[in-house]
Amino acid sequence: MNIPWTYYLEYWFKNSMLALATGFLITFLIPPLFAAVPLFGIFVCLIYQVILYRHFWGKRRGEFEFFSKENLIKKNINSILKQYLGRDELVRFKVERFNNIVKYGWDVYEKLMKNTNAQKEEFRYYINMMAADFSRKEGDLKKERNYLLKTVSSFSDDLVGNYRLAVAYEKEGRSKESIKHYRTALENSSIDSSELKEFIQNQIIRVMEKGPRKNPPVPTLKFMTW
Repeated sequence: MNIPWTYYLEYWFKNSMLALATGFLITFLIPPLFAAVPLFGIFVCLIYQVILYRHFWGKRRGEFEFFSKENLIKKNINSILKQYLGRDELVRFKVERFNNIVKYGWDVYEKLMKNTNAQKEEFRYYINMMAADFSRKEGDLKKERNYLLKTVSSFSDDLVGNYRLAVAYEKEGRSKESIKHYRTALENSSIDSSELKEFIQNQIIRVMEKGPRKNPPVPTLKFMTW
């Protein structure tokens, strides 16, 4: 799968900086480590480079490839915001998103739903995916699932929508529905990578053999912002 080098750089930088900050934070929470604030933060960051390597070129490559597809959706959402609401709204949206403030995101969703383009399948797909992100941040699993169902109603074989819907069903303990949507994601014609196929196939095997988990593997790095 061909992924732009700029995305590698963005992915590496964001996660490395957040790993560094996490290391610094740990030293403040654990008094014996306080004296080693600079060194421990750097140590955590260096250790995390091994994990990043596995995502880029190792066994977890499939996760990275999936996340790149999610990232493409986010970029398309940003393009929609800029086109229909203007640059100022987009900047504010990004700032609020970075600060994990969801309320403004719902205001944006309502504005987009009133747009005449909301009747178009592709337009609805992106704004419903955006709403699913907001619901996930709020911890409302049922709400997230309902918005994801709307995304796959627009494009039934969508890779990202079906995978995330499978994860949502798995969190609810619904193995049958989860496996169904993992399989639908796997059958998407846009998949041109053996690593990504293997990653999704492994989720199907895991659910079939071990049953659903409350926290199934989600193809993002722990430190990645939404």
